[in-house]
Amino acid sequence: MRNFLRKLIHGRYGPDHLGVALVILSFIPMILYVILRYQPLIYLTYFIFATVLLRMLSYNIRRRQAENDRFIRYWWPIRTKIVKMFRRIKKFFKKK
Repeated sequence: MRNFLRKLIHGRYGPDHLGVALVILSFIPMILYVILRYQPLIYLTYFIFATVLLRMLSYNIRRRQAENDRFIRYWWPIRTKIVKMFRRIKKFFKKK
């Protein structure tokens, strides 16, 4: 079984920042489905999870890296602003 898993994963792309972001993003329709019971939301969640799995198991490493690089190029400035905002909020509450 261990060799089977090792052979299955050998040469594959694996997880990256975009995959993690997609998994986190998939929680939004999942939570909305629990609240609203609107069936297409759960299918959207399944679609996102399937996309993440296909990306992780892909042999086309260059293409997956290019996708991840584009995601990071757009995400990093947003992330930096969010982190700075939380630091200011934390500093504001520490002073009192």
